[in-house]
Amino acid sequence: EAPGAEPGRIEGNPVREEIEEAGRMAGVDLILNVVLNDKKEVVRVFAGDVFDAFVAGSRIVDQMYRVTLARRVDTVIVSAGGWPKDINLYQAQKAIESGVRIVNQGGKIVLLAECREGAGSELFHQWMTQEKDLDTIIRKIREKFVLGAHKAFQFARELLWADVFIYSSMDPELIEQYHMHPLREFESIERIVEEAESIVILPQATTTLPVLTGGAA
Repeated sequence: EAPGAEPGRIEGNPVREEIEEAGRMAGVDLILNVVLNDKKEVVRVFAGDVFDAFVAGSRIVDQMYRVTLARRVDTVIVSAGGWPKDINLYQAQKAIESGVRIVNQGGKIVLLAECREGAGSELFHQWMTQEKDLDTIIRKIREKFVLGAHKAFQFARELLWADVFIYSSMDPELIEQYHMHPLREFESIERIVEEAESIVILPQATTTLPVLTGGAA
């Protein structure tokens, strides 16, 4: 939640700064990083100075996975990218996060993810179903961070920004308990598309970094 703590940002990112400080304190003087494509094949290898090698690798990653948009849109369709990225809702959330970066506040995000294993975390499930108010989830995790429950926090922030619809194999009633809208047939997606004034489709949303050219998303 700290300002600047966002994907794709190096300078002014407090998380990155903490990582670099920890590396200096530990005396790390060499790193070996690899950049992978969507088939998990090694594209480039970077070794050397802890900071310089990382930055060099990040530039290649940006060329491969960063896309830019001039403005937000009212509807974003995202796919987690198929198995195993959509094995459960816990993992598929990363696709929603990409959509939130470019959708208008109050807009629509449509997630296509099988989620054959359901929620993917019992703790996540408990937080999403026991708390009726999304603001309560956010308040509780801010008061005390709990690993696993943090995913409910991420969902809560995203659901307060946009309406999320899910086309999956999950129980529709369970999806509704998670404060989202189940899509029971593919034609429902077509209707959302027809009603959209502006739309973006991210078929590999978990590995795509959409960025607004006007500034930070």
